[in-house]
Amino acid sequence: MKRLILMTGMLISCSFLYAQSLPDTTKADATITNATVYFGYGAELNHEAKVKVGPGTRIIVINQLSTSIDVNSLQVSCPEDVTLLSQRFNVFYPVVPVVIKSKEVERWEDSIEVLQKDISRIDNNIAIEKELLSRTGALIEAALSNNGNKAVVSAEVLRLVEFYNARIERSKSNIFNYQQSIRDQNKKIELLRKKITDANNLTLSPKSKPYGQIILQVMTTKTAEIPVSLSYYTHHAGWTPVYDIRVNSKTNRVKLVYKASLMQTTGIDWKKTKLTLSTGTPNFGVAAPVLSPWH
Repeated sequence: MKRLILMTGMLISCSFLYAQSLPDTTKADATITNATVYFGYGAELNHEAKVKVGPGTRIIVINQLSTSIDVNSLQVSCPEDVTLLSQRFNVFYPVVPVVIKSKEVERWEDSIEVLQKDISRIDNNIAIEKELLSRTGALIEAALSNNGNKAVVSAEVLRLVEFYNARIERSKSNIFNYQQSIRDQNKKIELLRKKITDANNLTLSPKSKPYGQIILQVMTTKTAEIPVSLSYYTHHAGWTPVYDIRVNSKTNRVKLVYKASLMQTTGIDWKKTKLTLSTGTPNFGVAAPVLSPWH
């Protein structure tokens, strides 16, 4: 059974690839025009596209649709002089090209590695300064303590305190300068990483993410640019109400603002799309009831 399902999936994939490689195949990108978003979850999306066709039977591939649609709700509208023979839905996964690093990017990465090694060296110097402070303080405390040996004279005590204060001041200054150097190096690394990111984004295609497509088989008798309208239902969108209550302390008036929080994960951008919020619940594939006769 599993082998049969696998073979069927391979045949369907091959048919999609074969349909898109035919010489009489025309491709076009669909534009979303309006969306009706239902309460909770669900939305009906409408697309439009213009395709150039010629006489005879042709294959039309319309791209840039949602990756998750209810196939049973799909409706395709063509002009009267165009006969729609079949329609199929497919999710297209573009092949992401291998990004080849430029010489400039490689040079920036080498600079980041050098800066990171420099930061490690500075961290080591900070650790050394802190260890010197700790050891010097311990030695001076041991010298000042009286454990039965001869007492330390006041002149020696003053010299030890002055030495320790000078040591502290020099070590604190060194640690501060080291920390400033680390901040400067991190800023340079951040700037170089931003340059690398910008350079990599320029090489990537904006259509590298998957998208849905409709494969239509149509028949027409003339060469023309025909409009094609598509509509379908998707579960990956919806809206919920949000309330904003404001109270005026002077007049004791309450103002209730009714808002809508909308979300969509359809895989396409809703740019310049006319939105309609609905509180209804759509039903698809509902069978008519069978009525029993009364005698």
